[in-house]
Order: sequence, then structure tokens, then C-alpha cells
Amino acid sequence: MELHYITLLRQAKFMHSCLKGSIITASFTRKKNEMILRLDGQSLPTQELILSSDAVYPFLLLRDFRKSSGISTNVMDSLIGKQIEKISISENDRLIEFIFLDWNHRLLLQFFRNRTNFFILDPSDIIISAFKHQKKYKNTAFGLQTTKKLSPLDITRCQFYQLLSTHHNMPVVALLKKHFIFMSSAIIREITLKSGLDEAILAGDIEENQTELLYYCLKDFFTRCLNDPPRVYLKGEFPQAFSLTEMKIYTDYDVRFFKNVNEALSFYFFRKQKLDRIVKKRDRIVTIIENKIGQLEKLIAHLKSLPDEKEQRSYLQKIGELILAQMYNIPSGKAEIELTDLYDPSQKKMRVRINPELSLQENAGNYFDKARDVAQNMRQVKRNIEEHRKKLDQLHHINSIIQKELDFRDLDKIEKKLVDMHIIQTDEQHMEEVYRPYRSYFIDNWEIWVGKNAKSNDETTFRHAHKEDLWLHAQGVSGSHVIIRRSSEKKEVPKRTIEYAARLAATNSRSKTSSYVPVIVTHVKYVHKPKGTPPGTVNAERVKTIFVEPLKE
Repeated sequence: MELHYITLLRQAKFMHSCLKGSIITASFTRKKNEMILRLDGQSLPTQELILSSDAVYPFLLLRDFRKSSGISTNVMDSLIGKQIEKISISENDRLIEFIFLDWNHRLLLQFFRNRTNFFILDPSDIIISAFKHQKKYKNTAFGLQTTKKLSPLDITRCQFYQLLSTHHNMPVVALLKKHFIFMSSAIIREITLKSGLDEAILAGDIEENQTELLYYCLKDFFTRCLNDPPRVYLKGEFPQAFSLTEMKIYTDYDVRFFKNVNEALSFYFFRKQKLDRIVKKRDRIVTIIENKIGQLEKLIAHLKSLPDEKEQRSYLQKIGELILAQMYNIPSGKAEIELTDLYDPSQKKMRVRINPELSLQENAGNYFDKARDVAQNMRQVKRNIEEHRKKLDQLHHINSIIQKELDFRDLDKIEKKLVDMHIIQTDEQHMEEVYRPYRSYFIDNWEIWVGKNAKSNDETTFRHAHKEDLWLHAQGVSGSHVIIRRSSEKKEVPKRTIEYAARLAATNSRSKTSSYVPVIVTHVKYVHKPKGTPPGTVNAERVKTIFVEPLKE
């Protein structure tokens, strides 16, 4: 009930006692939905009145002046220099009014959950300034609809009995909500709990002694709200509810008492905002971790499902031998050929992809080369599985830690660890990725850049790449410039890495739908841009051409 009418009533009385005679020396905002009035009193230190119009956390709080280096913007300048004469709340409505000495305008604070706003009204109740939606409200008349609902503080026993009798077919919960002001779902649950009523019971089914008890509980609850010490119910460090009096519905929680409403609300709102930020940060990190765990598990499963070394080597060797054995029966210029499996008793047919730009002997040689490379590739696959498993174990461990109640510093440490593991990007890294001219890929710890468009190709090749980096491009068609990054420790780029980069070049070109694509490879230092040519256009020297299949989607 942090935004309840009686809460605001008690807060307005507290504000009046503290701020009467104070002069507003500043009126500004530092962040969305928050306005601050700085006040100097005759005998009190400088105070700040914080007005929040946030839909989730609207509030009115008084605190000691805090020096801040944040950027501020003045709002409602006409309030500056005005002296507060009176602070009060409208009868039965959540409108707090500031009356000023020697000024016939007033400041009105409207605290409605989704329509909280602050207005300056002239003597005719015309809005001359609004904190939010200035254009919508300025020069319009301020008015509120009157309510016919009853006050639980004022209703007599006779009126209460008559109300239940008139609406005997209405559930008591609905009756309380419809016919009384100051009611909320939590308060109705509290009153029915204290009076021992089933929430589904009809008004006409309540026995006389229960009616008496219900009336007493209703009156007693709101009377206590006017005088009891305010309190905050907590679950561990997390505020669960603010209340002006005891609430039996929260008996499972710890409770903390305060001297006044302002202290209780300050604790409740600021602690809740802080802990909500922690929860959001933790939930974001957990989501990232769980997504990455899912990706790693799929990747490990895929790597483990690859044919074993012996099976792969035997298959590739067999294809090379079958091409040589049947080369005189194979038509030329085909990207896919049909071979008879001479090693199978049933002599079944099998379809095999080859590079139509190469001779059949060269294609057979490629399959023999791939067979010889299988051992090295499988060793790398095993290393990759081990690396992925190690990272997976780390993420499971971090995920188990983050499920505990942590503070911001703990979460910052975890976030930094995930940044170091390249699981999370910092804001700077994210912005760098958005604005840099290339996309990054990694294979066997080698970094590959792929230009995003024609203009980005030039920037990638001539501004970011090193002269000793390898440069690749699909031959004879437009496409991305691809760079394999080199370092002094990695002088020779593995064949597997070059092939993968070439497949990226083929995939990011106009030949991406072809079976085999010729890709040229050279060093960046041999790539030149003729003067006056369109973006992305270059001349490359000392090139080597390799044929690769584009990557499948």
C-alpha cells in the first residue's frame, strides 16, 4: 500500500511539518520521470523533495541534500523562490497540494499508478505547467470525477448492515471493492482473513456475528493505518510489501519498523529499485549463460557425431580410387558424378561431388589429400571438444553460483569473467562490433574478417588489415573481402583455415549458389585499389586460386 491514500495522507502531514516556511531554491530533473525540488528552511539543513512519476514506482520522498555531478535540466522554473505555506491532501483522493506564500498559483501532485503527474495550477484551476505531457495539458482545466464510494473510516454500523442487505447476492470481496474507497486486493484479503470469512462467500450468507466482526475488522484496520508505525515486510534483503499497520497475509516474511512514513517509503522504494536492478542484471546474465550452454551442448554433440577417423579416411581414399578406376566413363564438366562402388558386392551406385574446373586426376588427388588430412582434422576436433567441455563446465559452475543471492559487486565480477571468456560483450565491444566494417569468425584460434559491403571491404582491407594478412575473394564476381589475421607467432596459416576462409568468401559472393567456386588467395600487400574506381574494386597480384564449396545455411 505504498501508494495508498492514507499513506499519502500521513506523508503529506509529515511534509507539512518539515517544509512549512521552506523556500524552493531549485527545480530540476536528472532522469526520466523524476523531478527534484531543493528547499532551504530557516533552521533546517537543505532538503530535497523527490517526486517520481514512474508507472511502477511513483513516490514523494524527502531526504537531506546530496551533492551530485549528474547533468540536470531545469523544470517548472516558476517554482523557484516560492515559499511553502501549506501542504495538504485532497479529501479522499490522491492529490497533494502545495500552497505558497504571496503566490496565487499552487503545485498539485497527482499520484495515480499509471497517470502520476505534477501540475502548476492558476487560481482558476487552469494548468499552466505540467511535468509530463506539457503540450497535452497546458492551458486545460484540471478536474476530477467525484466518487460515490463510501469511506470505511466514516461508515456507521447501521449503514454497513444496510449495504450488505441491499447487495445480498454479491460476493463480499466484490462488495468491498465496488462500494468502498481505499480498497486494494491485499487489503481486502487482509480484512477477510482477520474476520475469518471465505473470500467467495455472498454478502447475504454472512451470519450476524460474522457481519459484526467484518465491520469491526474494516474499521479497526483503517484506524490503525492512521496511527501505527509504518513497516516493510522483507524476504531476506528483498522488500515484499510496505504497510501502515500489521498485515497477517505477510506473516511468513520478516518485518522492519520505521519512525515515520517517509523513512519507511525511502527504504522500501530505494531498496526495491536497487534489488530489482540486481534481479534484472542476474536474469540477463543467466539467460546469456543458458543460451551459451545450449549452443555448446549442441556443438559438442555435433562434433561427437562426426564419423571416426578410420571411417572418414577409408571413405575419402575409396572415392579417390573409384574416380581413377572409372575416369574413362565419367563425362567431363560435371559438378556431380555417378560412380559404381567396386568395393561393394552389390555394386551399388553412389553420387559424388567434384570440382568441374579440375581434371579427374586432380579431383582424385584432392580426395587423397583429404584422406591424409583426416588424422590432423580429427585431432583438432578432439581438441575442440575438450575446449568446449571445459568452457561448458565453467558455465555450469558460474550458473550454480549466480542462483544464490548476490549483490551488484558479485554480479560485476561474474560479468567480467564472462567477458574474459568471450561469452558477454561489453557495451564498448558491442558498439565496436556494430560500427566496425567486418564480421569476425574464428576457426582453430585463427581470426577471419568478412567485409560487410563494398564500402566496408575497402575499409577492412586498406585500414584494418595488416600487409602480411591473407586476403581472399571469390574470383570474377562481386563479394566480400575476406582477411585471415596473422601474427608473428603464426607465420603459416593451416590449409584447413584457408579452406574455411575461402568457403566464407564463396558464401558471401554472387556465386554462393554454385557447387564449386574459384577463390583467389594472396597477401594484403599485393592488393591495390586503382584510383577513381568504385568502392570494393581492387586489383590483386601473385594470387593462387583454390576451388571450394560455399558453406551450407
